[in-house]
Amino acid sequence: MEKLANLFYLAHFNAGLRVYDVSNPRLPREVGHFDLSRGEGEVKVKAKIAVDDHLDPRIIGDAAATGRYDPQALKRVWHYLARFGPQA
Repeated sequence: MEKLANLFYLAHFNAGLRVYDVSNPRLPREVGHFDLSRGEGEVKVKAKIAVDDHLDPRIIGDAAATGRYDPQALKRVWHYLARFGPQA
């Protein structure tokens, strides 16, 4: 945890990075967050859409076209594939 001005920055496991405004110490409020982890949801989506344990952009596109998956989860799977490759 680190305080800068009236903001506290807190990183905690799967909660990612949280930013709290503490200008009123009796009533802190979350003003921002960023998820730093690979979510369990993306791992499950990847497992469901992979074909013979293979994943590529076409497979992700086909999954998006079905409308059965959360578009944001598919987007994150796409980013993981682009950044880490098919074995990530």
